[in-house]
Amino acid sequence: MFRWAIASALGILGISGPAKADEAMKGKTVHDFAVKTIDGEDFAMKSYAGNVLMVVNVASK
Repeated sequence: MFRWAIASALGILGISGPAKADEAMKGKTVHDFAVKTIDGEDFAMKSYAGNVLMVVNVASK
């Protein structure tokens, strides 16, 4: 499930196809990515390193 979520996130970032997503994910963790906040600002997930993290995708608009 986690691998699917990361692959979906990479798809949104413009990396298409499962083979490309698998190659792009090698050696990466959720802390290697940045996401957009609801205000449109970039937020580095590495801020949560060392903490328990639950990633939930919800609609904002």
